[in-house]
Amino acid sequence: MVASSGGVVVGTCVVKPLDAGAYELMSIAIQPAHQKSSYGTMLMKRVIDFFCKSGASPRDSYQ
Repeated sequence: MVASSGGVVVGTCVVKPLDAGAYELMSIAIQPAHQKSSYGTMLMKRVIDFFCKSGASPRDSYQ
């Protein structure tokens, strides 16, 4: 997933499918010039929405 401003990518995140109904947020990054502008929050909301729509359930998978 990406965040853009004026057609320019300013942030990205990587979601990895693990198994049936499980995903992992691998990374999230926002260009320094665009940090503190809510792009990270927007990406996280999109990731959570994606997880919910895909039927994923929350679980603690820290390793």
